[in-house]
Amino acid sequence: MAKLKGFYRYLALSPDGHYLVYGAKEGRYIGLYIMPSEGGRSLPLAVTQNSLNAGASWSPDGQRIAVISTRSGYYDIWIMDVNPDEIRSKLYTINQ
Repeated sequence: MAKLKGFYRYLALSPDGHYLVYGAKEGRYIGLYIMPSEGGRSLPLAVTQNSLNAGASWSPDGQRIAVISTRSGYYDIWIMDVNPDEIRSKLYTINQ
């Protein structure tokens, strides 16, 4: 497996097993990144300045990810829509 950037934890494997979302430390805060489960380079998924984005959890259909974030100034749960075709295309491009 390729080295993940920064300190990482909060790993979440997509329901189809193709993607891994993880938290990586950016300065004092944690952002979420997505990468192919077999390894490779990552894309930023939820990276905001001066906030924590962690604890990702996939919906059973793989179309959404729930995230704990402090971007509002409080610990809130945010739901992100995920387009698997777009993610696949972008990851393919950066990993060639």
